[in-house]
Amino acid sequence: MKVSTEYTKKRILVTLDMTYIDSVLINYLVFLKEKFDIEHLVFFHNIWFNNAENGADILSKLDKPLVDILEDKIKGEVKEYFSESEYSIIVTESNNSAKEIKNIQKVENIDLTVFGKKTSVDDSGLIIERVLYNNSLSDILVVPENAFHQLENILVPVEFTKKSANTLIKSKALSEKIHASLYCLHVFSISNVYFPYLPIKDLKEQTLKKAKSEWEKHKKKYLESIEIPEIAFHFHANMSVSRSIYEYAIKEKTDIISIPEETSIMNTTLFQLLKMNMHLPILIMK
Repeated sequence: MKVSTEYTKKRILVTLDMTYIDSVLINYLVFLKEKFDIEHLVFFHNIWFNNAENGADILSKLDKPLVDILEDKIKGEVKEYFSESEYSIIVTESNNSAKEIKNIQKVENIDLTVFGKKTSVDDSGLIIERVLYNNSLSDILVVPENAFHQLENILVPVEFTKKSANTLIKSKALSEKIHASLYCLHVFSISNVYFPYLPIKDLKEQTLKKAKSEWEKHKKKYLESIEIPEIAFHFHANMSVSRSIYEYAIKEKTDIISIPEETSIMNTTLFQLLKMNMHLPILIMK
């Protein structure tokens, strides 16, 4: 399996919503700048009104076009941290933000798209889900409003798929680049169909043995070219896979969770993680 052994993110798209979360993102990017070889930042906002009539009324009262007002506002917020040669600003007017984001990813050759996540707002992850469903052209980084400026420990939840292996290889490259520790976790469960007819203990041992065997096959097939850390196996009986991942991440003092974008159990787990109220950033890899 040929995957780049370097993790380089030179062109970054930063999605803004013109609320307090934007300052969180800008400050996190200042922190990331020390870790990544960032060449250019694209700050993006899409103008969209729930009510077109109200929108037209607001626009008619402005002294100059709203696009110009927002561009000036964004510039005022970022110029303290980045020189004019380091960034550009794109403001669009569309009823489909996900489509606009994908278009910018393509035109600007974006490596990484960054979203802020408000922990107090239930639907703050909706645009991220739409971008994922629309097949994002770049990796995605989701930064909660209470994220720490720290990247010392990376957790990679593992499923035995090609995309999961790809994420592990790239996460390994990232850990070496930023001098971070890498942790691997596989969460396994027992189908409810067996309860309460068979003892959990026996099934757990049998399932763990099978998971370990699958892991060895997975390593031989996809991961022979890299040195990877020991993997932890975690059985979840009374909690979801996403909650098991979160609990393990807290226990190991993880700073970021790295997970693949794929159409399997990991995709369900990813969306569950996006909905969780937690301080950990999520790095979603293509």
